[in-house]
Amino acid sequence: MTRISKIAKYNVCSINYRHVLINYAETLLHMSYDEKRRIKKLMKGMCIYMALIDLGIQDFEKIRKKIYDYYGCTISACYNNPEYLKSVLDELYGNKSGEIITSIKNYLDQENESDDDFIRVLNQSH
Repeated sequence: MTRISKIAKYNVCSINYRHVLINYAETLLHMSYDEKRRIKKLMKGMCIYMALIDLGIQDFEKIRKKIYDYYGCTISACYNNPEYLKSVLDELYGNKSGEIITSIKNYLDQENESDDDFIRVLNQSH
């Protein structure tokens, strides 16, 4: 590949990338408050998923199944009902649930999605 074709390829990629960023920014500007809230909620749910997947797939599946069996909801729904997640973690892991809660908090902090009320409910003891 010649130097000119490398530069041309870079400029095309660069232009396409800028185009994507501009479209994304315009989309965010025109989103309603509810749409932005739904995206933030999704991000928070993903943080919970990531922390639980770090435990391993088998543990993740145990938690997912218990939450569904007991409360009829998904793991991401636990963001609105942290007491569901808290009770399942306490049942399965006892005192070790504190480490899992710390991991969830760390993921939320990394994504700037931390929510003090959610973490407070998870940290409450029975």
